[in-house]
Amino acid sequence: MPDLKDKEYSLEIEKKTAFDKAQEAKEIPVYMERLELTEDQKKAIIKEYLEEYDVLEEQRKLENLEQKWQALDNQYEGKIQEDARRQFNLNRKITKIKINKCTNLIMQAFFESDPIYAVSPRPEYDKEGGREVCDKQQDFLDYKLDNLPFRFPIGLTVHSSGVKGTGILKMYHDIKRVKRQREERYNGKLEPIRGKASNQPIMGKDGQPVMENRGLIEFLKNWPKAPEDYPGLVKKLMEGKEITIMADYWDTVYNDPRPKCIDLKNFRIRTDTDGYEGLKTTKLIDEIQSYSYWDLKREEAAGKFFDIDKLIEDKDGVKKKNYAKEDYIIHEATMFVKLKESDKDDIRIVFWIDEEKHIIIGAERYRYNLIDSIYVPFYINMKKPGCFYQPGMAEDLTDTNLAENLILNLSLEAAYIQNTVTPITDDEDVESQFLEKRFAHGVPIRAKVGTIDFLQKYMRPSDMNGLIGIMQYLIQTDDDVTGISSLMSGRESPIDPSAPASKTIALLEQSGISVKDYIMTISQSFNEVGYILLNMYYQISKEGRKYAINPERVVGNNPFATLERNEMAARTNIQTRAYAFDFDKVNEKKADVSLYQMVRMEPIIARRPESVYMLLKNIITAWSPKWKNALDQILPPLEQFKKEQAAVALQAVVQYVQAKKQEEATTGVQAEFKAEELVPMINDLIAQIATPVDEKVQKEQEKNAQ
Repeated sequence: MPDLKDKEYSLEIEKKTAFDKAQEAKEIPVYMERLELTEDQKKAIIKEYLEEYDVLEEQRKLENLEQKWQALDNQYEGKIQEDARRQFNLNRKITKIKINKCTNLIMQAFFESDPIYAVSPRPEYDKEGGREVCDKQQDFLDYKLDNLPFRFPIGLTVHSSGVKGTGILKMYHDIKRVKRQREERYNGKLEPIRGKASNQPIMGKDGQPVMENRGLIEFLKNWPKAPEDYPGLVKKLMEGKEITIMADYWDTVYNDPRPKCIDLKNFRIRTDTDGYEGLKTTKLIDEIQSYSYWDLKREEAAGKFFDIDKLIEDKDGVKKKNYAKEDYIIHEATMFVKLKESDKDDIRIVFWIDEEKHIIIGAERYRYNLIDSIYVPFYINMKKPGCFYQPGMAEDLTDTNLAENLILNLSLEAAYIQNTVTPITDDEDVESQFLEKRFAHGVPIRAKVGTIDFLQKYMRPSDMNGLIGIMQYLIQTDDDVTGISSLMSGRESPIDPSAPASKTIALLEQSGISVKDYIMTISQSFNEVGYILLNMYYQISKEGRKYAINPERVVGNNPFATLERNEMAARTNIQTRAYAFDFDKVNEKKADVSLYQMVRMEPIIARRPESVYMLLKNIITAWSPKWKNALDQILPPLEQFKKEQAAVALQAVVQYVQAKKQEEATTGVQAEFKAEELVPMINDLIAQIATPVDEKVQKEQEKNAQ
């Protein structure tokens, strides 16, 4: 829980309206309450919204953001304006190549790190035993990121940051409920209660089996309100009859945070907003959404929207033609407003307003108490202070992409001209032979001497080596600008195909440094996602949530645990481990094995089973996904390994006591138990778990003991 000591705070009992209670009956949280607005409040909010929205639009137009983003999208996709004077109009797509490499590596580093997040206690929380809670939060986040639909929307967001410089990820609580139907049968026949172990009937005091109506018990368990709503069915079961019912029910298929990538074209914010911190306090955040008529009516039925029919009526109140086929542009606005003139402070609300008619069709108080902004900006570069929209990789590649396209098309045109036979002749037969493409090398040309000539004789040979040299220079410029080496794919250099492996490795290492810079920049956004996940679960959960424990922390046969609700809000530091990811797997394996061989027999390592355990675990998990999945079959879980160490320590104590008892029986003198004798014995036996004693040394010890 957040520490409220020495802080000003007030407590207030949460009030529930009739609408809230109706929403709760539908399993919709009370914090999603609809905000009831008067007509005057709606008019004031709309007026204030439109004034602020005009400022946002003016700033976008001033910086030509829409045109800039469209041009960058076209550059990435390889769309170019064709030049009719050229034989070839091709795009080398270097922008797509570089950005795909970079974004794929970022996604790999984030999602393939194990664990994805490293959670550590803050100094004030460490004293209160916070490390155990940190482990639970860490496993919980890993479990949720693996099982919720995160990879695709985060991938789109990272891609947007690579192409346009900025990506927007929205994290919101989503509840999906589906109406289902199933047939159920219940038998009201009395049956004896059986013991779990013996499976024999349990006998009562009268010597008769204790009976129960299992059908009735199961029916009431599934339908607790049945005695009030369907007393006839309950009566039949009590009479020992069998009933068959067709149950209609709502099934909650999703009740978790959901990430969504927001297209920059549908997002409005002041351009001088200071990143995520600025989003927490800015006046207005506007997101453009598209709804069909049926989507709007469904949300209206669910209680989220209202006054939908006003959108489909004209000025005379008559429904428009084809209203059911149209798409309606709705703005979701998150804005600070004063609902009453007497309000001292602005409150944050979320409302939905139609773009065409400026009608508010839904409103609610800002849902999330511990999350200041559910919109998280992702940046791959941070080069412009005080700007919300940062430059991306595509912008850095624009000039060289255009130049490489030109060189590529000129080279192809030169090669085409050099390898195409173009005759100069007045002879119609020769002309038709070439126009009808009946000419091929080796086929005679029927013409009088001196009546045919060839254009190639008068053309200067193309400087193909020069064009290739310029292209190579531009490719090197791409590498320098982005820090992403063209050799990351393992292809040889066209200029130096015999380059030694050391040169390639050096380039890859240099490229890896630049990728890590991109990862360090974007990791701040990944960290915010972790904080938002925990805080959102804290608010939407009435109790703890189950998750799969990291295998090394499994105790016993239960691989699941529960993160209690108060533990979700514990103040911890959440850091993505993507920055520590090693992209060069081959060299990583060699380095791991070399390290193992170098330190394995060092006394400080050899005598510590935990150190040997961690070295082996690191090598196995990094070797390949196949062996990583088989880790539990090769090494015991860490908790079990510690239990085995404790058992060995206990065995050492038993051996020591037995030896002392034997000594006492032999000498007749009461044995004295000394810690300085017992502790080394325990340490030696524990050390032998990882490093057994050499046979010669063991025989020598046994001989000396005798």
